[in-house]
Amino acid sequence: MNILLIHTEKQSMSALKKLIGAAEQLSKTIDLIYIGENDLTQLQGVQQVFHYSKATLNSPSISHIIQAHDQNYQTIMVHSDTTAKDFIPYYCGQIRSPMLSDISKIIDKNHFERAIYAGAIREQIKYNGDRLIMSIRGIYFEATASKATAKIKQCTTKQSIQYPELIKTQTTTDEIDLSTAEIVVSGGRGLGSKENFAKLFELAKQFNAAVGASRAAVDAGYIDNSHQVGQTGKIIAPRVYISLGISGAVQHLSGMKDAQIIIAIDKNPEAPIFSVADYGYSGDLFNALEKLKGKNIIPH
Repeated sequence: MNILLIHTEKQSMSALKKLIGAAEQLSKTIDLIYIGENDLTQLQGVQQVFHYSKATLNSPSISHIIQAHDQNYQTIMVHSDTTAKDFIPYYCGQIRSPMLSDISKIIDKNHFERAIYAGAIREQIKYNGDRLIMSIRGIYFEATASKATAKIKQCTTKQSIQYPELIKTQTTTDEIDLSTAEIVVSGGRGLGSKENFAKLFELAKQFNAAVGASRAAVDAGYIDNSHQVGQTGKIIAPRVYISLGISGAVQHLSGMKDAQIIIAIDKNPEAPIFSVADYGYSGDLFNALEKLKGKNIIPH
């Protein structure tokens, strides 16, 4: 089985390693289309890379590139994130093909598993189509352990597609990717203001963690929705999840309950978050924030 992976510079390299690890469960013949300007000379686990360093990062452009390479591949895989959820359905629409989304377990080449109903149920899928196109949730897979380096082919594309005009380029930050972070520090409405949320970023930096938030905090304008954890945000499974001022509505719990260790801090001792927490503290969260400064509480 020949597998083609699609990844862009908008998606993290750690997510790519998880994507390769997932693909290795189906085949050792794995190629990659990479769109962006990252250095791929040390990339391991794929046989060859079709590198488009100057291509436009929008769905029509990416679909055009995939179609230039897809003839010899039985399986096409992407990492399930906001970027891929934009371009891969567009590609499937162009070629009139179905796809499987948000796969969390590969049983064999025809059987897969994913979470539905906010993670309450695991659905098993049998797929017998001629070509398999799917997105996988990298948090459920191990990164590739292969040491084989890829052969990189620099590619260009001539396209007659009319693209939107680029009006702004936003630089990336040094924030840790919430989707793949090992440690997440998350805040809720209990923090009370956008200014107080800045303290959460300081704590996250101390623990080398990503910053998450509840929907209530996002709706209150304390932080933008790219940090939202939950049914309508990101579903994550970090090694350690630290919750501050989040009561733990079911929508939020569905997004983080797969964390290995959950540490919860909330003033309400009856808050639902404590029902899933491994460690809990009921009291003033700002006092807790002060006590946490300079402390290493992350379990090993």
